[in-house]
Amino acid sequence: MSDPTYPPAELRRLVEQFYERARADALLGPVFEAAVDDWPAHFDMLTAFWSMVMNGPRPDMPVFKGRPLPKHLALPLRRQHFDRWLDLWAETTAEVFDTQHAEALREKAWRIGQSFQAAQAMNEILR
Repeated sequence: MSDPTYPPAELRRLVEQFYERARADALLGPVFEAAVDDWPAHFDMLTAFWSMVMNGPRPDMPVFKGRPLPKHLALPLRRQHFDRWLDLWAETTAEVFDTQHAEALREKAWRIGQSFQAAQAMNEILR
Protein backbone atom coordinates (compact mmCIF):
# COMPACT_ATOMS: atom_id res chain seq x y z
CA MET A 1 0.00 0.00 0.00
CA SER A 2 1.31 3.46 -0.85
CA ASP A 3 2.14 6.01 1.81
CA PRO A 4 -0.88 8.02 2.91
CA THR A 5 -1.13 11.55 1.57
CA TYR A 6 -1.72 12.77 5.12
CA PRO A 7 0.28 10.62 7.55
CA PRO A 8 -1.44 10.10 10.90
CA ALA A 9 1.58 11.50 12.79
CA GLU A 10 1.33 14.79 10.90
CA LEU A 11 -2.43 14.92 11.38
CA ARG A 12 -1.93 14.30 15.09
CA ARG A 13 0.53 17.20 15.22
CA LEU A 14 -2.00 19.39 13.41
CA VAL A 15 -4.80 18.42 15.79
CA GLU A 16 -2.69 19.02 18.90
CA GLN A 17 -1.35 22.39 17.69
CA PHE A 18 -4.80 23.51 16.59
CA TYR A 19 -6.45 22.63 19.91
CA GLU A 20 -3.66 24.27 21.85
CA ARG A 21 -4.70 27.49 20.10
CA ALA A 22 -8.43 26.82 20.29
CA ARG A 23 -8.32 26.07 24.01
CA ALA A 24 -6.49 29.34 24.65
CA ASP A 25 -8.89 31.33 22.46
CA ALA A 26 -11.34 33.61 24.30
CA LEU A 27 -14.29 32.58 22.13
CA LEU A 28 -13.61 28.89 21.51
CA GLY A 29 -11.76 27.90 24.66
CA PRO A 30 -14.75 27.87 27.02
CA VAL A 31 -16.83 25.79 24.58
CA PHE A 32 -14.13 23.15 24.16
CA GLU A 33 -13.18 23.03 27.82
CA ALA A 34 -16.82 22.43 28.77
CA ALA A 35 -17.32 19.76 26.09
CA VAL A 36 -14.11 17.69 26.27
CA ASP A 37 -13.18 15.65 29.33
CA ASP A 38 -10.30 13.57 27.97
CA TRP A 39 -8.06 15.52 25.62
CA PRO A 40 -5.72 12.65 24.63
CA ALA A 41 -8.74 10.52 23.66
CA HIS A 42 -10.22 13.48 21.79
CA PHE A 43 -6.96 13.92 19.89
CA ASP A 44 -7.00 10.21 18.98
CA MET A 45 -10.56 10.49 17.69
CA LEU A 46 -9.85 13.67 15.70
CA THR A 47 -6.69 12.21 14.20
CA ALA A 48 -8.73 9.22 13.01
CA PHE A 49 -11.47 11.57 11.73
CA TRP A 50 -9.10 13.74 9.70
CA SER A 51 -7.24 10.68 8.46
CA MET A 52 -10.46 9.22 7.09
CA VAL A 53 -11.62 12.55 5.67
CA MET A 54 -8.35 13.23 3.88
CA ASN A 55 -7.10 9.71 3.07
CA GLY A 56 -10.33 7.77 2.82
CA PRO A 57 -10.83 4.47 4.61
CA ARG A 58 -7.64 2.43 4.59
CA PRO A 59 -6.77 -0.76 6.45
CA ASP A 60 -3.44 0.71 7.57
CA MET A 61 -4.96 3.90 9.05
CA PRO A 62 -6.83 4.72 12.28
CA VAL A 63 -10.54 3.97 12.08
CA PHE A 64 -13.03 6.72 12.87
CA LYS A 65 -16.29 5.47 14.37
CA GLY A 66 -17.83 8.65 15.73
CA ARG A 67 -20.87 10.73 14.86
CA PRO A 68 -19.70 14.35 15.08
CA LEU A 69 -22.88 16.13 14.00
CA PRO A 70 -25.09 15.25 16.99
CA LYS A 71 -22.31 16.18 19.39
CA HIS A 72 -21.81 19.55 17.72
CA LEU A 73 -25.54 20.26 17.58
CA ALA A 74 -25.60 19.98 21.38
CA LEU A 75 -22.99 22.76 21.74
CA PRO A 76 -23.78 26.49 21.97
CA LEU A 77 -22.18 27.24 18.61
CA ARG A 78 -22.92 30.26 16.43
CA ARG A 79 -21.50 31.52 13.16
CA GLN A 80 -18.73 33.43 14.95
CA HIS A 81 -17.54 30.16 16.52
CA PHE A 82 -17.31 28.49 13.12
CA ASP A 83 -15.55 31.51 11.63
CA ARG A 84 -13.01 31.65 14.45
CA TRP A 85 -12.48 27.89 14.25
CA LEU A 86 -11.73 28.20 10.53
CA ASP A 87 -9.33 31.11 11.11
CA LEU A 88 -7.33 29.10 13.65
CA TRP A 89 -7.50 26.01 11.42
CA ALA A 90 -6.10 28.01 8.49
CA GLU A 91 -3.21 29.32 10.59
CA THR A 92 -2.36 25.89 11.94
CA THR A 93 -2.67 23.97 8.66
CA ALA A 94 -0.33 26.50 7.04
CA GLU A 95 2.28 25.82 9.72
CA VAL A 96 2.06 22.02 9.61
CA PHE A 97 1.55 21.27 5.90
CA ASP A 98 2.71 22.60 2.56
CA THR A 99 0.38 24.97 0.71
CA GLN A 100 -1.40 22.33 -1.38
CA HIS A 101 -2.13 20.03 1.55
CA ALA A 102 -3.09 22.91 3.85
CA GLU A 103 -5.54 24.29 1.29
CA ALA A 104 -7.19 20.87 0.91
CA LEU A 105 -7.57 20.61 4.70
CA ARG A 106 -9.08 24.10 4.85
CA GLU A 107 -11.51 23.30 2.04
CA LYS A 108 -12.70 20.12 3.76
CA ALA A 109 -13.08 21.95 7.06
CA TRP A 110 -15.07 24.73 5.41
CA ARG A 111 -17.43 22.20 3.78
CA ILE A 112 -17.90 20.33 7.05
CA GLY A 113 -18.57 23.62 8.83
CA GLN A 114 -21.16 24.58 6.22
CA SER A 115 -22.90 21.24 6.69
CA PHE A 116 -22.89 21.61 10.46
CA GLN A 117 -24.27 25.15 10.27
CA ALA A 118 -27.03 24.06 7.88
CA ALA A 119 -27.96 21.18 10.20
CA GLN A 120 -27.91 23.53 13.17
CA ALA A 121 -30.22 26.00 11.40
CA MET A 122 -32.63 23.19 10.46
CA ASN A 123 -32.52 21.84 14.00
CA GLU A 124 -33.46 25.27 15.39
CA ILE A 125 -36.35 25.63 12.91
CA LEU A 126 -37.75 22.27 13.91
CA ARG A 127 -37.67 22.95 17.65
